[in-house]
Amino acid sequence: MKRYDWDFLQIKKAVTEKNRPLICYGAGMAARHIGCLLKKYELLNQVIFWVDGDRNKTSSSIEIEGRKFDIREKEVLQDWRYKDALLLITCEDDRGIVEGLQKEGKAVLCDYCSCLPALNKLVSQVIQEEPKIPKKIHYCWFGLKKIPDRQKKLIEEWNKLCPDYEICLWNETNYELAKCRYITEAYERGYYAFVSDYVRMDVVYQYGGFYFDTDVRLMKNIDFLRRYEAFFTYGKWPAINSGSGFGAARGNGLVKEIRDNPRGSIPFYENGTCNKTTNCYYETEIIRKYGFQMDFTTQNIGNIQIFSPGYFPTYTYSKDYGLVPEEVIAIHYDEGSWRQGR
Repeated sequence: MKRYDWDFLQIKKAVTEKNRPLICYGAGMAARHIGCLLKKYELLNQVIFWVDGDRNKTSSSIEIEGRKFDIREKEVLQDWRYKDALLLITCEDDRGIVEGLQKEGKAVLCDYCSCLPALNKLVSQVIQEEPKIPKKIHYCWFGLKKIPDRQKKLIEEWNKLCPDYEICLWNETNYELAKCRYITEAYERGYYAFVSDYVRMDVVYQYGGFYFDTDVRLMKNIDFLRRYEAFFTYGKWPAINSGSGFGAARGNGLVKEIRDNPRGSIPFYENGTCNKTTNCYYETEIIRKYGFQMDFTTQNIGNIQIFSPGYFPTYTYSKDYGLVPEEVIAIHYDEGSWRQGR
């Protein structure tokens, strides 16, 4: 009997290449917890039965991912018919099980491995997985006015906290304003914040990265956010506000949908009236379709992370509600340039 500390891919290779039967030991809750992984790595079809040391469980069955497997007594492991099988221990005390069998004088004929090393390797892979969001921070400043000194200092702080990030300024010199009617008309009438609402989604969709309004103060390095496919946060109201900060991998479908629906095909100015519907409304309505609850809670919707105001508060919230400083990622001063139409 030989022990192997394999990950799930190695276990799969060991049993499938030689069409080796798999016997699982431990018919408790742990077995049910890893059933999905056994199915994912195509191991469930190789399982011929479960074994358990609890005789109250033997002669019954265990249901894993909609399939029932017989539970047999541990003495079956001495049967020469199963000497070529691989024993997968699906409970916590893996070494104790093998030592117990040996003390009882029961020679286990087949090789074995435990799900615990495989799970630990999987956790390590997930934690160290390739970051999805590139090291780019986008911001917009349209109009001919200079960026106020106070906001310049905030942008300089982004650079200090994230020194290896590319800081990308988007304005009328490097962005094609004729791309859609909505931003052309907003720009012509001096509603630059509404131009930014569209442009931020477009550049993050095209290039990936993070976006912050120029009145956002970063409080820490944001490398840890790069593991998300996309993330958003709330504003002052229980609605999404991309101005407080958001990020996404290049080509993210949700970001494209927010960009295009409906601003990619509607006017900003019509019949003498400007469409002052805010980015918060459009963004929230799109994300609500996928299950977003407007209640200020942190949520994970598919592969999209929504952060509560405890992580990306407005300045009012950060001042009035005693937030935990080490949890705050950024503070949005929410100066509301859209209200003044500039």
